[in-house]
Amino acid sequence: MGKPIGYDINEWPGHITAIYYAEANPKDEDIKSLSDGGLGNQDHMARLVESIRKTDAVKKAMNEAHQHVELALKTLKGFEPSLEREALENLAKFIVDRNV
Repeated sequence: MGKPIGYDINEWPGHITAIYYAEANPKDEDIKSLSDGGLGNQDHMARLVESIRKTDAVKKAMNEAHQHVELALKTLKGFEPSLEREALENLAKFIVDRNV
């Protein structure tokens, strides 16, 4: 299931995929427009989402998420087995295993 592509960017332009894209494409007009209120412009946002899809920004973001989850799972191993620990482990795995 998951959220529609671009949802996070529309809700929060500081989303990691947008940051990765902006770092690699600082002269992109749609990135520049975000600081000038371009977030509310559907044409700018549609082009930006399409541009991001064509790069490795989503893959990089997912790789980073997997790294954080692996660290979290290692940390949880330091706690006694419990329903709460199991729930946190399952949540962490769900976050990176869901379809985006």
